[in-house]
Amino acid sequence: DRDWSSDVCSSDLIFDSWYDAYRGVVIVVRVIDGVLSGDAAAQKLAAHSLKSSSAQLGALRLSAVCQQLEHADAATARPLLDVFREELDAIRPILERERDQA
Repeated sequence: DRDWSSDVCSSDLIFDSWYDAYRGVVIVVRVIDGVLSGDAAAQKLAAHSLKSSSAQLGALRLSAVCQQLEHADAATARPLLDVFREELDAIRPILERERDQA
């Protein structure tokens, strides 16, 4: 298991800087915190928001993971965090290229 307690890294910040200078990273943190704290309402709300914005950016696998997190209970949400992180890392190069071309 990954230690998620302080794990907001560069891919999260890249997503943040591409989509919205404040909202992106806050939503990522809220998804993670919601899962780790067992706050199902916060987890679902944040995952729903990130699902929509990810889909708008074309990050459909990230959006699909967010949809799973949106409907996950405590037992199934925690293992999804690794998949969530993998999808954030997967879109990083794409977002970096888009940011550099902007």
